[in-house]
Amino acid sequence: MREFKWAEFKDPEMEEEYFNYEVKSTISYFLAIVLTLGVLYFLFIIPDSRNIGDKPLVTYMLINRSIFLLLIFAFCYFLKKIKRYKYAAYLITVYMFLFVLSYLHIISLYPEPNYLIKCYDIMIITIGFFLVPNLWRFKVFAALFLAAAFLTFAHYRMGVTGWSFAAGAVYIFIVILMSAIWSYRVEFYKRRHFADMRELQRVVVTDPLTGAYNRGKFLVEMEKNLAAYEKEQADFSLILFDIDDFKLINDRYGHLTGDRVLKEFVSVINKNIRATDVLVRWGGEEFVLLLPNTANTQATEVAYKIQNLIRGYDFGIAERVTCSFGIVSAEDGATAEALFAKVDSLMYRAKKKRKA
Repeated sequence: MREFKWAEFKDPEMEEEYFNYEVKSTISYFLAIVLTLGVLYFLFIIPDSRNIGDKPLVTYMLINRSIFLLLIFAFCYFLKKIKRYKYAAYLITVYMFLFVLSYLHIISLYPEPNYLIKCYDIMIITIGFFLVPNLWRFKVFAALFLAAAFLTFAHYRMGVTGWSFAAGAVYIFIVILMSAIWSYRVEFYKRRHFADMRELQRVVVTDPLTGAYNRGKFLVEMEKNLAAYEKEQADFSLILFDIDDFKLINDRYGHLTGDRVLKEFVSVINKNIRATDVLVRWGGEEFVLLLPNTANTQATEVAYKIQNLIRGYDFGIAERVTCSFGIVSAEDGATAEALFAKVDSLMYRAKKKRKA
């Protein structure tokens, strides 16, 4: 429970990641709900035309509802263009508030609006607000604004007082409360599920000891980079490196110390590479670093940087930890297997040269 607040992740980056995922995965449903509610609101012109005999007034209402429907279409268009969907939440909420004002304006044009019937309208609109994908607190704010604005309007413009006013208000707030509770539980458990799936995905592609990625992740990323190279000539490079004489560390200090050295080794490298780089534990003390959009010259600089960082780091043992490196870059027609075989050969050549 501590990582959640108002049915949202406390971590803003994770909340944005979740909301982007949620909107992307439900974009069709999202747009269908918004468009359906917009069209239903527009179609209320039918009862308007029957309840109000004044044709100019009906025409005015038609223009009002048509403008709002056009705004809904505009919203759906821009939603498809938005890359950071957290901004969509603010836009949706603005539309909710505009809808409330538009609705109250239309009610004000009725000669004698029926208070209880309008209370039913408010209840239906409230449920609609909670159906629209949005941040939970924004849904609650919009629903409370709707209720407060309507009840204020009913009291001062419609002259509703006494038990009738109280009964309508109670029913409206009961619907808001029930909808808010239901929506909170849905939003909370959807985020819990997202967090669990995210953790599961991390575990599946991560080496349990060091936290580096595993071979499965490497193969997926290699295929992506090979495809990008074939399509767009987007360079990428591989660095294969191995901790020199790691067996001696295990033999002299024990496997627990060896494990600690591996963890710190990965930690040092992860802190000094880009977020797009992929560090993989290939096996034992052998690691691969996949560098997207990186030519051979840049990859060589990265290898020298890692070499100096590791050599200068205090691992808490008497020996200085060093590595041997092999470096290759993307080549026309080369497969993942061919590139790895080449970088593997280069690394072992470097290791033999060091021992010579």
